[in-house]
Amino acid sequence: MKMTIEINEKGSEAFYKETVNAAAQYRYLLKDRNYKLKDYFRQFRTLTIAGAAVLVVNVLLMILWGAETYQIAVSAALVIACLLSVSFLMSLNKAYKTMMAGTHKSVLTLDDDGVELKTENTQTVRIAKGNIAVIRTFSECLCFVPAAGAGVILSVNRKYADEILAWVRENWPGTAAA
Repeated sequence: MKMTIEINEKGSEAFYKETVNAAAQYRYLLKDRNYKLKDYFRQFRTLTIAGAAVLVVNVLLMILWGAETYQIAVSAALVIACLLSVSFLMSLNKAYKTMMAGTHKSVLTLDDDGVELKTENTQTVRIAKGNIAVIRTFSECLCFVPAAGAGVILSVNRKYADEILAWVRENWPGTAAA
């Protein structure tokens, strides 16, 4: 039995951010299928701002009272931490903007062999049924998480979740749908 869903609408900003967060936390989802997604956008923005604020205070103290070796080491560590945090945040934003700008006509197909999301004029992502580790619904999306691969997940708008999960329960008994 085969199920096909045509997706012709653009997802919300929240949908794309949640999809990026799910992809970034792919390994955690594999370890714990009930893992609660963190908002990496907010988390890394907060870490960057806090790290920069502490760095500024540390530099001001070094200027006012003279630089000690440990203050120089702390400043260097804070610079590195802020750069890493900014770099990761930029990667998240790049993925988010790429998804937002992409074509929004897609076809989701579920069959006896697995699940496939074919997006018009771009790419087709297919996950074999035996390679699906977790099927998980979040507040904005439903994700198919493969057991093996480079963290590529397949994500669709949550409004299709009931229909998809009903099909999965009927046609793929024993699959890891959460």
